[in-house]
Amino acid sequence: LGTRGRSHVCAAKMGVVGLARVLANELGEHGINVNVVAPGHVDTTRGKSAGQSSSVSSERAMARKAQPEEIAAMVCHLCLPAGRYVTGQTIHVNGGMLFAGA
Repeated sequence: LGTRGRSHVCAAKMGVVGLARVLANELGEHGINVNVVAPGHVDTTRGKSAGQSSSVSSERAMARKAQPEEIAAMVCHLCLPAGRYVTGQTIHVNGGMLFAGA
């Protein structure tokens, strides 16, 4: 986020985060949880066919892209009883992309 020339993407993503927080507040009394799962770069066949690099840079603490199953595992965790008290959160599944190189 915050990439030059991508303000429209940033605004859309922050809109999703804000909406999730409001919905979590409004729906919590009904036992409904609302969260955002924010993945980093994911190694997919679609990305490969679009010419995206599969190389790993120093922008994440874990020196690789996520596998789709790793993102899905977090979503599944939030749906289990273990995730029932988690709401209004943005959960970054990005291999440490936000703090690498800091």
